[in-house]
Amino acid sequence: MVFWRSPNYNAGRVVQAISVGLIIGFSFWDLGNSTSDLQQRILAIFLILILGIMLIVAAQPQFMMLRELFKRDYSSKFYSWFPFSLAMIVVELPYLVLAATLCVVCCYWSVGLDSTAGNGFYFWIAFVVFMFMVVAFGQLIASMSPNVGLAMLILPIFNTMLFLFSGVLAPPSSLPTFWRSWMYPLDPFHYFLEGVITDVLLPIQVSCNSRDLLTYNVPPGNTCGNYSAAFLSTATGYVVDPTDTVSCSYCQYSSGEEFYNTLEWSYDHRWRNFGIMWGYWAFNIFVGALFVYLFRKQSR
Repeated sequence: MVFWRSPNYNAGRVVQAISVGLIIGFSFWDLGNSTSDLQQRILAIFLILILGIMLIVAAQPQFMMLRELFKRDYSSKFYSWFPFSLAMIVVELPYLVLAATLCVVCCYWSVGLDSTAGNGFYFWIAFVVFMFMVVAFGQLIASMSPNVGLAMLILPIFNTMLFLFSGVLAPPSSLPTFWRSWMYPLDPFHYFLEGVITDVLLPIQVSCNSRDLLTYNVPPGNTCGNYSAAFLSTATGYVVDPTDTVSCSYCQYSSGEEFYNTLEWSYDHRWRNFGIMWGYWAFNIFVGALFVYLFRKQSR
């Protein structure tokens, strides 16, 4: 009822979702299938995470305001901690589905991420669950913080780590052993990104443009195909004209699958990752409810 009577909060989130979707859509308009375009696709998907952070920032003050009202009612024996914790999660769900849907509609086709109906459905449903997960995470941080100022100080620390160790900015093989051994497997952003990026890139057959091609000369008496055969047997990509006897043009990748394999990701992990995101959502709810219970009484 509070959400219905105070529409500014959710109207603002709808505007944010549309704005982020349109900015990404027009910034990465109709990407092609070259290797540089594959990198742009990953960047577009990576930037969609910003909406989740924006919704966290919006949700925390709302949660903490309502928590103060709950504490007053709790001290008067009108309201228990469990219904409050459950209500704060359930009331967010339809608005988050709407925000995620609007953002996907605004950017999915305009960027050129569309391939099949099944892949599009996975992208949408994974993004919806990602929204559930991150807003519940924001409420968790708010539930353990005595005031909005402290929550806003804690949030960037967690967000920075989640972005850094998601596997996009640095592949897991390039991370120091300390971080690779525990932080990368624990990072929930990694599971969302692996699922949707492999979902988007798998159907793509790469066609390099001139700026993406690597050129080299062929020794006399050889063709590009013969000269490059040993290298191509262990490397990704293809030679544009294998019969050329003068100059070879090499494209580093021949498919989107070869590209995301460099990140050590697998398309087969999509639904596993989807289930893991539900697990993180449930964990955030449980721990957030625990802190609501621990701090249920008003400070004296």
